[in-house]
Amino acid sequence: MINRTLTALALKLSPHVTLSKTRLETLCLLIVAMISARTVNLSHLACERPGPVLIASTYRRLQRFFQHVSLPEDWSAHLVVRLLGLTGSWHLCLDRTNWRIGARDVNIVMLAIVTRRFRVPLMWTVLDKAGNSNADERIVLMRRYLALFGPESVQILLADREFIRCRQGMRACPIGV
Repeated sequence: MINRTLTALALKLSPHVTLSKTRLETLCLLIVAMISARTVNLSHLACERPGPVLIASTYRRLQRFFQHVSLPEDWSAHLVVRLLGLTGSWHLCLDRTNWRIGARDVNIVMLAIVTRRFRVPLMWTVLDKAGNSNADERIVLMRRYLALFGPESVQILLADREFIRCRQGMRACPIGV
């Protein structure tokens, strides 16, 4: 059953990702394993691989994937929109989250598509600092979005009040920045 899932996912991803067959299979394994195991811990994901393959071999394969594969920044954006079946314009949500892993701050500005039941991350920027994002960082993220989808794809942009001022002297961030 899981092999059919991996094959079907590979067929969906192949037009959007330029990876070799084995690297694409590994990406599919990562995606399915993360959903199944509900974690991103590679040692847990390695246990999700079907068949007689040793867990240690799968773990090393996953490590090599991250050592040697570098996907473009927004490689999944068009794929997400297509899988959601969205056409026309849609609601977007801009938000920021942060947490600490040990002594390291993880701070992400996220642009998500709002659906009826959930929000789907579409694009993001990992900030190399603690605290709020600034206007320029948010504008760069929106420009990346607009370059892929155009301003006509935005029906509404939702954001917390921390995002009200985009630049000094501006009251709100125009969608066409």
